[in-house]
Amino acid sequence: MRNNRLWENINKISIVFVFTVMCVITGVTNVRADGARCTYYREITEDENLYFHRVQIRYEEDSDSLNPPEVSLCFEYIADVKKGSVFSVYLDNKCLKRDTCIVGQGESVSIEPESFMEMNRRYTLALYTEDSNGIVYNVQKYYLIFHKPLVKKATTVSASQVYGEKAIQVKWDKIVGAQKYYIYRATSENGMYRNIGVCTEPNIIDDQVNIGTKYYYYIEAAYVDDDRVTTNKSSATVVSSKIKLSGPKIKIKRKHKTWQVYWGTISDESNGIEVYMKKANGKYKKINTTTKIKKRESKRGIVGITSSNKALRSGVEYSFKARTFRWVKTKKVYSKWSNTVTIIKRGQKDSSIKFKTLKK
Repeated sequence: MRNNRLWENINKISIVFVFTVMCVITGVTNVRADGARCTYYREITEDENLYFHRVQIRYEEDSDSLNPPEVSLCFEYIADVKKGSVFSVYLDNKCLKRDTCIVGQGESVSIEPESFMEMNRRYTLALYTEDSNGIVYNVQKYYLIFHKPLVKKATTVSASQVYGEKAIQVKWDKIVGAQKYYIYRATSENGMYRNIGVCTEPNIIDDQVNIGTKYYYYIEAAYVDDDRVTTNKSSATVVSSKIKLSGPKIKIKRKHKTWQVYWGTISDESNGIEVYMKKANGKYKKINTTTKIKKRESKRGIVGITSSNKALRSGVEYSFKARTFRWVKTKKVYSKWSNTVTIIKRGQKDSSIKFKTLKK
């Protein structure tokens, strides 16, 4: 009840504001609010006796099979109009209907809910009357601001463990017109669900969970009048917060003029790979880092690094090893070291080694 009174007060304030501003600029009549769902008003016309007209707004909860949710403009010319006159109905800059003016004949233009998917935006519904020369001599304009959509559309909720954490992420697509989301959780699908929080963005991180327990979630989206729509249920289990990355396997591939440190496809949860090298009995130094590794056979990615045979120093043994990594928040988690591979080239001059990544 407290929320309803709050929205009624806010709605009254917005109506007074709109009425005051529009009266100063253009002059307004018929300012009203459809509960807390929509505010609309229209400009004063110079010739009110030319026709009568009205806007009807029908929401999903007010509709049935014969009267679907829609916005409709109904009008009828009740006085003589100029010979050859036509009317045009526009929603913003889109023409919805254009036809000849006939006195005493009722006209109606229906607009589907999909045309009003953006909340708190002013839509202009205009009726123009023009003579045979194309000169407009009468205009009626309605301005509509929706605070709640004509049709409530739910969304699909998904829940999954946050990688490397003892937490579950619950996310969903944004629901048009929803002001806030209530999150409910239970430990069995048909068990007792309790509210664990409220938010305005379509995702949450639930870190109040236990390893091995399966949790079920659903969301309630609340509109400005506190009417609510409920989503599906989704579940997730926190298996372990420990990150497990498989150590890469590397090998040397030699060709006539080049050689490669090759690791191939890495299909685990790694984000990237680091390659280290040492000369003879020296220390290992990192020589390459890449995050564009090949994850699946059907996808392209980097599978190794390559260099020229001329870059190797004569008689020196070069050793290589690698490890993969994954970023978890701001922490870099590493796999175990790979196997070590070596290469020796004889009869060549000393040269610095320059590596290129190898894609496949």
